[in-house]
Amino acid sequence: MHSHSSRRPRVSWLLGVILILLLLALQSQVISSTIAQAAPIRIMPLGDSITQASAQHLSYRRPLWQLLKADNRQVDFVGSLNTNYLGPPPVQDFDLDHEGHWGWRTDEILAYLPGWAATAQPDIVLIHLGTTDLVQGQTVAITLTELGQVIDILRSANPNVKVLLAQVIPSTLVQVDSLNAGIADLAAEKDNAQSSIILVDQYSGFDEEDMYDGVHPDDSGEAKIANRWYQGLQRLWNGVTSTRVPPASLPDSPIRYFYRAINLNGDPFNYGGDQWEGKNAPNYLTNGTPSCNLSAPLYPSTNSLLAAMIRCFVQHTTHELTLTNVPDGEYDVFVYAWRDWPDLNPQPFSAQLEGQPVQSNIVLSGSGTWIKLGPWHVSMIDGELTLATQGGLVNLSGIEVWNVDEDRPTNTPIPKPTYLLPTTTPVSTRTPIPPTSTFAPPTPTELPRTITPYPTSTMVNTYTPIPTATALPTETPEPYPPPPDAQSLYRAINLGGVATTIDGCPWESSSAANYTTNGFAACNPWQDLNPMTDAERTSMIRCHVQHWAHSLSLSSVPDGPYAIYLYAWLDWADPSVQPFSVQLEGETVESGILLSGAGTWRRLGPWSVYINDGALDLTTSGGLPNLSGIEVWNLRPESYPTPVPTRPTSTPVSTSTPIPATSTPVVTPTLEPTSTPVATETVVPPTTTPVLPMETPLPPEGTPEPGAQGFYRAINLGGDALTIDGNAWEGSDAPFYTTNGNPMCNLSTPLNPSTDSDHAAMISCSVQHWAHLVTMSGMPEGSYDVYVYAWVDWDDPSQQPFSVQLDGELVESGILLNQAGDWRKLGPWRATVTNGTLELATDGALINLSGIEVWRVLTGGPGGGGGSD
Repeated sequence: MHSHSSRRPRVSWLLGVILILLLLALQSQVISSTIAQAAPIRIMPLGDSITQASAQHLSYRRPLWQLLKADNRQVDFVGSLNTNYLGPPPVQDFDLDHEGHWGWRTDEILAYLPGWAATAQPDIVLIHLGTTDLVQGQTVAITLTELGQVIDILRSANPNVKVLLAQVIPSTLVQVDSLNAGIADLAAEKDNAQSSIILVDQYSGFDEEDMYDGVHPDDSGEAKIANRWYQGLQRLWNGVTSTRVPPASLPDSPIRYFYRAINLNGDPFNYGGDQWEGKNAPNYLTNGTPSCNLSAPLYPSTNSLLAAMIRCFVQHTTHELTLTNVPDGEYDVFVYAWRDWPDLNPQPFSAQLEGQPVQSNIVLSGSGTWIKLGPWHVSMIDGELTLATQGGLVNLSGIEVWNVDEDRPTNTPIPKPTYLLPTTTPVSTRTPIPPTSTFAPPTPTELPRTITPYPTSTMVNTYTPIPTATALPTETPEPYPPPPDAQSLYRAINLGGVATTIDGCPWESSSAANYTTNGFAACNPWQDLNPMTDAERTSMIRCHVQHWAHSLSLSSVPDGPYAIYLYAWLDWADPSVQPFSVQLEGETVESGILLSGAGTWRRLGPWSVYINDGALDLTTSGGLPNLSGIEVWNLRPESYPTPVPTRPTSTPVSTSTPIPATSTPVVTPTLEPTSTPVATETVVPPTTTPVLPMETPLPPEGTPEPGAQGFYRAINLGGDALTIDGNAWEGSDAPFYTTNGNPMCNLSTPLNPSTDSDHAAMISCSVQHWAHLVTMSGMPEGSYDVYVYAWVDWDDPSQQPFSVQLDGELVESGILLNQAGDWRKLGPWRATVTNGTLELATDGALINLSGIEVWRVLTGGPGGGGGSD
């Protein structure tokens, strides 16, 4: 008994220990469950295009999301947007929410931030802002003030918000050193214990290899940005909340003294106290073709002085720009380049300074995109500064040259050059000018524009513009009724075809009175429509007018309210098609319209408008849309006593399809569209006496009979080397030859007239353009007879005639090829070469050139005429 009772307390103690352990385990499970169920940390990525990224790039947000998930962090990206610029990101396996706005300045962010912050309630905000401000002419001081206001607004929504504030990545458009130094000071000033500011150095170690255009990060750049954000978040989560940690040191900028700046195709102007010279500046030569595009918006936007300079430019595939009489010394050079037309497959170009490569693989891929390249350093000892480019067709707008001699006192001005007029006249090589009205990125805005077209409140515009691409219908549509409040059809026009009847309503033909268009008329009767529709509507849709920037006008329109419908379609498959927008009477009524599949069509509208000037004007911008038909319905509410309008009786404005601008490319119905024509790389001939290519030797020496000819060279413009009539033809990669035409082959269309297999192979592969320029260089002085092969590989009953110029002189006009397979050997035309170069150009219709033959006139023979055989 004694022994038994002595063991009882030990058992009770063990039971107590077990019970305590069970309770602790249960408590641990409850705590773990509570932690697991805790709300994720809400992170707002806030910024401009660096944060949003384009539809072709992922942005830093994806690699950052992956880093956080690998670290088992429970986070939620927040913001009002979930798409990239102009579309979704290529991969969508991460949290897409963000507050990045392409091309926005800090003040534009401020205007919307109170609502965004109140809705999203972020715990942490990642701010990368300020670059766009500087690019658009904002001062560093104002930008820093507005960044401080951003932090204040975030704190008003959440007093405990934590901010990671970035020193921005480098940019080739502007110097950001001063901004980044100010951002470091701002972070230290704004930091406090409740709402800490973590300074994140995104600048150091980031270089041009991390950017795809000198401004925006590529994959490597996005990864670098994500890693820096991740390191900043780690500091925050580890309790390091002070900005007193010194950021990585920034490189010192050299002290530069303004020397010269030239507006390469514009007038003199003063910018920031520095005087820019105009295109007629002395001691300056260029081989570029001068051109201006005053209608294309710039991306990024900038102040009016720089915008005017950028929009007037010189264009070439191999620029040679020279400044003479330059004092010996050390210089930094900047150059402004831009693209004013869309090119889905732009060719990169490189820059050389004094014959040395300074930058390569430069790509300007979007319409309106511009960049300030440099600085490139050069030591001058020979008085002549030469800048050259190679590769793609590029526009150069301006050049800046700054002196950076270290021993030059800051109060000693750089001596201006003693201007000596050039002893030779610059030779401008004719280079194609792309479309003068092209796609430009829409102004970023989250709020769709709403127009109120009526002068009184009795008329209400019920249409809401669509800010993003609209899904396409896949089913067969029901017959279209008139607008519910329409009393009568006023007019309907088949923009590219004949008069017809649709839904019982009469449609006028493309030759209708009081109607004009700048579009190019074409038909594609082979393409199936998606969705399918009735036969009459199908015929109307398949014949259309095409343009980058349509301008369609109806005149003699009685005053009153109208509802407008517009038929648009795409007759080729284009995976990179650009969206377009529609403007009515100058107001945008719908944007982000995207037709991306071959045969896709839509009936757009209705858009309400009030006409009080007798003219109805409809325009488009962006993309290359086909417009097939327009319907105009008269709206006559009982409160509006306008009589039923009568048909216009005035003299027709246009009785035929107008000839479009010669620089506007049009994709032919039977072919996949290709990029904007880009001239092949020009082989720069020697500066000494020109030497013929190896494969095209000079004819044997001797005294030929008067009028005798010797085969000089022939080039298969769109194909490989071959032999025709016993003569060796060079291929499209021949040296001492350039073309602006777009290469293409059509081996399925029979030729008319038929010919031998060698000629057929040459003709079927061609280059295509509205305004061809074929140049041969390195030619000995003398007289030559020139032939060119032209053909069309599609039926076009509205085809326009074209003309040919040789060395700037008209040699033949009124040439018309309008049936599929038609071809002609044009010429011979006599040319006298004195400067080593022969230029052949066309003007007028879209035409295919297949081959050029040049024969040397050995002695004075009969002159060539404008004929063909």
